[in-house]
Amino acid sequence: MDSYRWGELPDVAISVLQAKAQEVVAAQQAAELARQEEARRQQEAAQAQAQSVFAGPVAASYSGGGGSCGEGLLGEIAYMESTCNNYAQNPSGATGLLQFMPGTFAGVCGTCCDIYSTECQLRAGQVMLDQGRQCEWEVLHC
Repeated sequence: MDSYRWGELPDVAISVLQAKAQEVVAAQQAAELARQEEARRQQEAAQAQAQSVFAGPVAASYSGGGGSCGEGLLGEIAYMESTCNNYAQNPSGATGLLQFMPGTFAGVCGTCCDIYSTECQLRAGQVMLDQGRQCEWEVLHC
């Protein structure tokens, strides 16, 4: 049996450790790619859902110019706030398509509405506009 001094490893052991480290790095990279792909898929699904809701009956009462998420002022706000992403969250706690704070959303929409739902976000946004509260969206620079 070979004898080694404390702290020395045979070349074979070093090679095994290096191979394991490479496997770990490869697994981490694969997991990150999968996470990015899932985030991209969710973004596309949210945009498709937003487009369908903006084209539906809820959107009929919205006024304003065209936005990248759909027609009307809420379409423009949604694009500026979340780039049409229902799952967008910012560090302040603002969430969803129109970036509502949870307390504001619950006060406008009630607790029966899902903050990640495109239709609920748009309905809550319309209530805000109807109440003259559009300046609560800082992106409008009121």
